[in-house]
Amino acid sequence: MPTARSSNGVRTPPITTARLANGLRAVVVPDRATHVACVAVVYDVGMRAEPPGRTGFAHLVEHLMFAGSRRAAPGGHARFVQGVGGTFNGSTAADRTCFHQVVPPAAVERVLALEADRMAGPVLTPDALAAQRAVVREEVRGKTLHRPYGGFPRVPVSALLFDEFAYAHDGFGSLADLEAATLEDAVAFVEQHYRPRHAVVAVVGDVDPDDVLAAVQRWFGDLPAGASAPAAPRARPASLAADRTARSWDPLAPVPALACAWRVPDPADLAAYLPYVLLADLLGDGATGRLARALVRRAGVAHAVGAGLDLAGDPFDVRDPTGLVATAFLRPGADPAHALRLVDDELAAVAAHGVPADELERLHAVATARTWARVERPARRALAVATALLQRDRPSLPWEVPGLLAQVGPADLRAAAADLGAAPRAVHVVLPGEPGAGPGSAPDATGPRERTSAGAVA
Repeated sequence: MPTARSSNGVRTPPITTARLANGLRAVVVPDRATHVACVAVVYDVGMRAEPPGRTGFAHLVEHLMFAGSRRAAPGGHARFVQGVGGTFNGSTAADRTCFHQVVPPAAVERVLALEADRMAGPVLTPDALAAQRAVVREEVRGKTLHRPYGGFPRVPVSALLFDEFAYAHDGFGSLADLEAATLEDAVAFVEQHYRPRHAVVAVVGDVDPDDVLAAVQRWFGDLPAGASAPAAPRARPASLAADRTARSWDPLAPVPALACAWRVPDPADLAAYLPYVLLADLLGDGATGRLARALVRRAGVAHAVGAGLDLAGDPFDVRDPTGLVATAFLRPGADPAHALRLVDDELAAVAAHGVPADELERLHAVATARTWARVERPARRALAVATALLQRDRPSLPWEVPGLLAQVGPADLRAAAADLGAAPRAVHVVLPGEPGAGPGSAPDATGPRERTSAGAVA
């Protein structure tokens, strides 16, 4: 099993990677100062792999993967981790699913054996499906259906920004699709996606890389590679031809909310993508961001604003396509169209005048701090490294991002702002109350420029 070792730069820790004959990749990042270890298995499947009629299915299958395996009875994996004082969890994002556990170093081999058993043969039964369906049903109700602004802005904006089902649908899923999911669906989904050729095993913490890689080979090496998964559809068109606008009503929402979003370059093209990461920070970074200054402090039309490249999750945990989204929670009586024009004005100001040196320095510092936070704790570090290897074939990327962001200059930010200012966008407004209630003030998507509307915004 050949290995490739990264260079141990000033800030990048030693990283050891390996690929098994069945296609599984492993990455080890030792850190003797932590006195614990995290084992994470990240699969190259997420919400975007769900077929029509099965929204929310990737998340449901993630839950099913905790139902037991050939050698571990239901709950046995969790009991072992908790019995040694460890913690565990799973998560599903747009483009990946992760299972991780933080344990004492002496427990790493046993955890690897349990994860290999989970990969080899999860026990999927009607009772397990019924139990996990009930759990996910309550999550959907609690996180979207019974929550003010549930799914906002990701769900409504994605439906406007993209045409393909893979990118436009609600990954939390509908209750109807959840009830329609069958055990046969789950078995087929696992067989297609939860196999070595689609997985990365990451181990970080107080471990020896050679010992870890030997254990990975021992427990995962004999598993069959699995079949190739179908390629994700390309998002077409690459950018919108015209603005797309819509509105909805939420009886739980206390005030109107506005979201506007734009398509951005492929995250794999870092030179093109990173200026938009920094632009999102410029617009939405707390009380010092441009949107807070314009909409909250000067105009007084909003009480909270934000911006980010997080439509599908972490900006460095997503494949193309994705988008930059700006949000504003408006004060009662505020006009969403006015708020939208103020967002336009801020983009125009950056495009025309750039960013002062002191503000750019602050942006670089904020971006660096946020990036380092992604690798501060073992669990987050393992996920970041595994995702970087899985999606970019670049496990050292989490440590390289601060330096790459520092290379983004005023001209790059001006160009990114000008691009968004001229590009068609997706605009969604949430209004309090039932449909038709209240004055129904919503933007017609006409800012300072002439725009055409593809939606039903009055």
